[in-house]
Amino acid sequence: MAKWTGKTRGNTLGYGIIIYAIKIFGLGMGYFMLWFVSFYFYFFVPTNRRILKNFYFNFVKIPKWKIPLVIYKNHILLGQSIIDKMALLIGVGDKIGYTNDGEHHLRELTKNKQGAFLISGHVGNWDVAGNLLKGFDANVSVVMYQNEHEKIQKLLEAQGSVPKFKVIPIGEDLSHLIRIYTAIKGGDLVCMHADRYMKDMKTTEIEFFGQPAKFPIGPFQLIEKLKAPYSFVFAMKESRFSYFFSATKPVIASKPAQDIAVDFVHLLEEKVKAYPEQWYNYYNFHDKE
Repeated sequence: MAKWTGKTRGNTLGYGIIIYAIKIFGLGMGYFMLWFVSFYFYFFVPTNRRILKNFYFNFVKIPKWKIPLVIYKNHILLGQSIIDKMALLIGVGDKIGYTNDGEHHLRELTKNKQGAFLISGHVGNWDVAGNLLKGFDANVSVVMYQNEHEKIQKLLEAQGSVPKFKVIPIGEDLSHLIRIYTAIKGGDLVCMHADRYMKDMKTTEIEFFGQPAKFPIGPFQLIEKLKAPYSFVFAMKESRFSYFFSATKPVIASKPAQDIAVDFVHLLEEKVKAYPEQWYNYYNFHDKE
């Protein structure tokens, strides 16, 4: 069964073509082109389709007749999320906006110059939310894998753009742990995904859609040890150019990492139930291997 390897599908050339298209023709044309790209991936890259079909039918309990349409919409929205992210990174995403529930909680943190963890997952588009939130008097640090950091860095350098956030790349030497600690103590908002793991990572099993699934425990152990405030955040696409951003009220860890992880997974499940077509994990979450 397919496993996540720490690398996302796509390369710098592909992203470069997307950037060129939206700079010349705008977001609307970029979205239009996606219909054809999504058609190709739906019919000629069957692995993702097979995994989503299993997840939607056996776990989310979507009726079988409805699943093909949900999967195709998933492909469309994934493409839109990438386009939206690229547009905001290079400064041509003025059309993209958001409504919110909980943004004021994060503003309170930044007023007090308090570092905090913002924990999310690969449902919706947190990458967009990080670029949409404006007027925050705080630095934002995003924890990501080294290869993704290098890919984005090359793209931005080619466009002469500067990201609105700092990147903490995850390396094999564990130096990222020191940088995360420094960022939190310096008052940064540190953004981390907590729904994917790689081989040899420490994991924990938590019930997800009625069956145990593995999740990385590292982000939650950091929260417990550093005693920094944490909030679970999500950005779900609601309409053509608009997202709905939500953030739970930040709290300081008062319980074990395992319990914090369970809270996160329960909220993640709620989001997937509400927005199943925006689930962007294309490997078997419930695989025992």
